[in-house]
Amino acid sequence: MTQRNGDLLQKAGIIGGLMLLAYLVFDAIFPPLANPPELIWRTQCKNNLQQIALAILSYHDEYGTLPPACVLDDDGRPAHSWRVLILPYLDEESLALYEQYRFDEPWNGPNNSELAKQIPETYRCPSFVRNHEDHEIAATEIGQLTNYVAINDPEGLFDGARSVSNSDATDGFSHTIMVVEVHAHAVHWMQPEDVTEPEFLFDLRGLPGTRHGDEGSDSQVLFGDGSVKLIQPNIDRELFHKLITRSGGDPVRDF
Repeated sequence: MTQRNGDLLQKAGIIGGLMLLAYLVFDAIFPPLANPPELIWRTQCKNNLQQIALAILSYHDEYGTLPPACVLDDDGRPAHSWRVLILPYLDEESLALYEQYRFDEPWNGPNNSELAKQIPETYRCPSFVRNHEDHEIAATEIGQLTNYVAINDPEGLFDGARSVSNSDATDGFSHTIMVVEVHAHAVHWMQPEDVTEPEFLFDLRGLPGTRHGDEGSDSQVLFGDGSVKLIQPNIDRELFHKLITRSGGDPVRDF
């Protein structure tokens, strides 16, 4: 990890902590005026996505490419996820977790399965966790799910086992979606599984009132430059396709 990105990670963590502290103080003094929980969850979710962006870009700084969506085993089967590959760049605890992970067995092998419960908090969408912890259905497996997935697409920033570099993204990282927030397509955080474009759009349009309270089924998406924007369920499909392609020659500068 470069010193510059290490400093950015530290600053992002400090800023996130200060934001939470400021809310708690405000809530204690002016409870009727404080933001409702869903807005706090959305802010926390945005912070998670930004932390993920810093980790992915730190990986790019070190290796010259983004991490692949998955690493294949000797038989060509997906064995490891990009979420595991960026663990060293999230925080010190995640680095220690990465050092225990074994790449000579699949993500759900005997050793790696023992690590599953240590899901980084960065991978836990606050509203998803809260909504399930309020019910007895909150089984161990649910606690190991993440709502942050890549859009796996031959034209996107994540393309299976292929690693994409900044030079491949001629539309620019700042105009291309890298990671999205989902609900129905939540996956095990170590599993080498993400979503396709149609799966994400189904997730976005098919579950009203399931994210961050009852404000609707909109979703936060992370662009390659680390910016986070909100996608509405009625987004035009052709427009969305332009947002996920890295070199379509028609970057969307505003939407």
